[in-house]
Amino acid sequence: MRLYHVKPYKLLSLLEHSTGNLFLVTDGVCFSLKSRLAQLYAVKHLMERSEDGTVSAEIRCDSPRDKDLFLRNLSEKELLDTPDRTPSQAC
Repeated sequence: MRLYHVKPYKLLSLLEHSTGNLFLVTDGVCFSLKSRLAQLYAVKHLMERSEDGTVSAEIRCDSPRDKDLFLRNLSEKELLDTPDRTPSQAC
């Protein structure tokens, strides 16, 4: 799923509540978001490229629960859903 114009604090909050494997992909870089340190580093990486204080990236989820969490908590303006990929295609 592709995320557009998401506030970093909102992304970190969603990552904190997720349970499965998540991957953040941007410009050919793939971050596994299992640890809090990896999550903070990935958001820092995104913020360095941000011009307006929001971040845009692709999140890959292997858990349907996590995908639902993102879909429920981000407005249509912030999220453009793309076809699913299997976890084996994550990185």
